[in-house]
Amino acid sequence: MEEQNQAYLESLRQDEEKERKRQKEHDEKARAEREIQERLRKEEEERQRELREAEEKKREAESRRLNVSQHIDDEPPMGDNITQLMIRLSDGTKIKRRFVKTDHLAVRPPFRFSSPPYANA
Repeated sequence: MEEQNQAYLESLRQDEEKERKRQKEHDEKARAEREIQERLRKEEEERQRELREAEEKKREAESRRLNVSQHIDDEPPMGDNITQLMIRLSDGTKIKRRFVKTDHLAVRPPFRFSSPPYANA
C-alpha cells in the first residue's frame, strides 16, 4: 500500500510539473503574441505619423506657393523690353517665364516657388 501511495504521489507530482510547464509555455506564447501585436501597433502608428507629416509638409508647401504667387506680377506680354527665362529641371521639365529686362533677378526669387510642377512643360 505504501508503494502504491508513493507511486500515486509521484504521478501526481509529475502531472503538476507537466501542468506548470504547459502553463509556462502558454504564458510565454501569449507574451510573445502581445509583444508582436504591440510592435505592429507601434509600426502602424509610426507609418500613420509619417503620412500625416508628409501631408502636412505638402499642405505647407502649397500654402507657401499660393502665398508667394499672390505677390507676383502678371507675366508681361512679349515685346522689345521683355526677356524670357527658361529653367530646365533635373527631370527634364522646362519652366518658362517672361520678365521685363530692367527687372533684377534678386526681386524675382518668389517665381520659383509659385510655379507648379511641370508648368509650361
